[in-house]
Amino acid sequence: MTLYSKWSLGKNIMFLAGVVMLICIFIPWSNVTDLQSQLVGSLSPIYDGSEVESMVDMMQRANTMSNLRWLMLIPMAYPVYCLFTERYLKNVCCISALVAILYPILAIILGFRYINATAWIFALAAIVFFFGTTMANPKAASLPMPDPSAVPPVNGQAPMPPMQPPVQQPTQPQQGAPVAPQAAADIFCPQCGERNKADARFCAKCGYPLNNQ
Repeated sequence: MTLYSKWSLGKNIMFLAGVVMLICIFIPWSNVTDLQSQLVGSLSPIYDGSEVESMVDMMQRANTMSNLRWLMLIPMAYPVYCLFTERYLKNVCCISALVAILYPILAIILGFRYINATAWIFALAAIVFFFGTTMANPKAASLPMPDPSAVPPVNGQAPMPPMQPPVQQPTQPQQGAPVAPQAAADIFCPQCGERNKADARFCAKCGYPLNNQ
C-alpha cells in the first residue's frame, strides 16, 4: 500500500524522507551564538590557549555550516522535480541525493561538539532519500512503430506503392470448345426399389425389366 497510488515505492520513500529533510533545514544545526568572546573568557581559566583556540575554531565551523544549510535546497530541487514527472535522468537524481548526504556529514565532522541532533536527523533522512532515488525507476519511453506506407522518397522520386497479390479470375469455358458429357444417373427399380446402373436393362435384384433405351 503506497502513500500515493500513482507513485512507486521508491518515490514514496523519497517523498517522506524529503519532508523530514525540509523540516530539518528550517531548524538551526548549531547552538553556537555570536557570544564567542564570553565563552573564551569563561574557558580560559580551565583550558590553555591552544585548546581554547581550537574550540573557538570548531564553534565557528559549526556556526558556518549551520548557516549554509540552506544550500541543501539546491541538490534537493531536481529529485523533488522527479517526484512529479514520469521520465527523468536517474543518474542526475542519484548524484543530487548523494550530495545531500555528504554535506551534513561534513558539518558533523568539522563542528562535531557543537552540531546538534538536527544535522544527524538530516543525514539519516538523506541516506533514506538516496535509497529511494535508487529504487524509483523512470518509465521507459515507448518508441512508435514505423508506418510501412510512409516511406521517404529516394533520389527525389516518389516511393513505389506496396505490391498487392494478383487476384485470380474464375476461368470460363471458351466458346466452341467441346463440353464433356455428364455421366447418366443411376436408376431405381419401380418394383423393388433396388438401385441399378444407368445402362442396366433388368433389375439386378428382382429381374424386373427397366425399359432402358
